[in-house]
Amino acid sequence: MQRFKLFQMLFLSLFVIGFTAGCDDDDDDNNDSGGMVATVNGESYTFDMTGSRLDGATMVLFGTNINVSESTTRTISITIPNAAAGDYQVSALGAGSVVIFSEGATGSIPGSWVGGSGTITINEVSASGAEGTFFFTGENPQTATTKVISNGSFDFDF
Repeated sequence: MQRFKLFQMLFLSLFVIGFTAGCDDDDDDNNDSGGMVATVNGESYTFDMTGSRLDGATMVLFGTNINVSESTTRTISITIPNAAAGDYQVSALGAGSVVIFSEGATGSIPGSWVGGSGTITINEVSASGAEGTFFFTGENPQTATTKVISNGSFDFDF
């Protein structure tokens, strides 16, 4: 079962990276105007390479921070089925609202911390965009470590 969950985390991380790679600056549907910020284990980051999608009622958001001087890439991805204004409890993969924090050396397979507990608050969502806040504690079953993601906020256009 652990291998299956690890495979799910790896697949989702690669999906987010592939979703990011598919965006280019001259396409208005890339949601370049969106923004995401968060504090990870006490360090504040701006996730300035972003993307969002509202597919039916499922909302998918992601933000990536690339620190060239550290050669480190950090990504937060949020998936909420049946998205509407309100609070959503973070759950394990495949069980509802999912958040994943990934971090690793740029160009390598990152480590992933899946939200085990926390809350996503959608203040506003429409066919044109979404805005809200989030916090969660991510767990990495491979390394038995956790990361605390706090003070998170997003403001995206679809």
